[in-house]
Amino acid sequence: MRTLTAAYISEKNKLTNRPIRLYIVQDGPLLTEILRYAEYGENVTFGGQTYYAAPIKYESVSENMAAEVDQVNISFGNVDQSFVHYLEQHDGLRTCKVTIRTVYADLLADSTAFTDDIFYISSAVMSQTSAIFVLKSKMDLLSIELPLRRFYREVCQWKFKSTECGYAGAETDCNHTSTRCKALSNLARFGGFPGTGAAIWRVYVG
Repeated sequence: MRTLTAAYISEKNKLTNRPIRLYIVQDGPLLTEILRYAEYGENVTFGGQTYYAAPIKYESVSENMAAEVDQVNISFGNVDQSFVHYLEQHDGLRTCKVTIRTVYADLLADSTAFTDDIFYISSAVMSQTSAIFVLKSKMDLLSIELPLRRFYREVCQWKFKSTECGYAGAETDCNHTSTRCKALSNLARFGGFPGTGAAIWRVYVG
């Protein structure tokens, strides 16, 4: 379960803000170094590490009605022959661990303000100018199915006064709305997802 800082939540809910995705590739059978890339127009320094700007395109996860674990495709465009050769020498980086770290430009100095999604490279398709990686969770590689988790815009999913909720005041009830959470001065711990829009989204957690 994710623990989000108040600063991260504040940035996430800004209508004009745009996240920066950082990619950490490591732990492959043929990969000895750690690769760091940024889906951004320039190099990014976060947590004392430099992430090198790369022409990466992230394809959002689509809803899967078969209750299968997420699959994400990422593509590197405008790659040169040296990069293609590197992938060929490392088996397309298959089975490497990929951490997709989401940060915000205004919070790069706060090393705690991030979320991580962890996947593993299932396959890679390479051409002379691009490389496309199919990422799956480790559970999916083991053929394990997990239940859906629903992301609600205005409904908090935490149990009132639970560790996730964090409220420790005198009130004894909560209707799990953001309005009630604000009235209890606990909006920073609201367990809904206002930034998702009006629709209910379902994702698979691994």
